[in-house]
Amino acid sequence: MTTIDPEAVSLVSLRNSLGEIVSEVAYGKHRRIISKNGKQLAALISIEELELLDKLEEAADLAALEEARAEDNGERLSFDDFLEGKRI
Repeated sequence: MTTIDPEAVSLVSLRNSLGEIVSEVAYGKHRRIISKNGKQLAALISIEELELLDKLEEAADLAALEEARAEDNGERLSFDDFLEGKRI
């Protein structure tokens, strides 16, 4: 099980320990929050977690597409009508 590291790593610490931190993320299944001046800016995650996020995003996109298709009543608006502010 992957856990979120409660302590963020600063950019300075990341620069000084990049190899070690990347190994922790890649092989130790830890996530690291990267901060600058105490502000959280980014996260470092493993490839496996990135692939999972991509799959989840794709599934959400497909669900939204299916919902939009189910709600589609077939009416269309021309681009010119749209520019004029007309609505369906």
